[in-house]
Amino acid sequence: MDAVPQQHLDLNYVKVTPTASAEYFRLVRNPEPPCQILIFGQPQDVTVEPGQVATFFVEAAGNPLPEKFQWQLLDRNGEWTDIPEANKPILLFNPGSEPFFAWPWPKLRCVIDNGCTSVTSAEAVLTVKSDGDTVPPMVQMVFSECPAPMIIVQFSEPVLPEQAMNPENYQLRSGPLSGPKVLEIQVMGPQMVQLFLSGPVPPEGAFLNVSNVHDLAGNVIPEGNMTPVNCGGISASRE
Repeated sequence: MDAVPQQHLDLNYVKVTPTASAEYFRLVRNPEPPCQILIFGQPQDVTVEPGQVATFFVEAAGNPLPEKFQWQLLDRNGEWTDIPEANKPILLFNPGSEPFFAWPWPKLRCVIDNGCTSVTSAEAVLTVKSDGDTVPPMVQMVFSECPAPMIIVQFSEPVLPEQAMNPENYQLRSGPLSGPKVLEIQVMGPQMVQLFLSGPVPPEGAFLNVSNVHDLAGNVIPEGNMTPVNCGGISASRE
């Protein structure tokens, strides 16, 4: 079977099956060029004011020319998902619209396809500037189906996931004693997390202390907040 066409000293050739100990080459007039895509303009991080349209773009060439551009968003579960109708080299959207509002500082990328191969662009981050917010976040409610080993925490506003998903920022207390430890955290929305505990919530009730959690403007939750666990409120299952 003939190999892929190659070029040497301005001559196009393919290597053909050898006989005995010799190798043979056959000159070709119009060798098929390789299938490839080259990204020469990667998406860049974008920072916008509240309400301002965000713009991302990617530049690519190839053989054949790229015919499909599919933008993707990193969701709350850490998986890349296609953005509906985002299939052009330029992506424009309002950060306050679906599906972009549900996750602070979203990451985006573009998968480019030309029919015979595909490549994925670099990741880019969208940042929305603070609008002068100086009010710190608060814990609105804490729910649990006592004595289930899980708790749902609802904040007064969207919070940064880096701190909201740190188990060390949550302490459960039952009277003067420490309660079960937080082992794992799952984000359920921009202002809600679910805590998975090392043991059940005490049936006599408990209090949750939250520390070092910031809102999108960088304001930190006040120290010493103690919120009672509302047994029998709502619950959610691990995905």
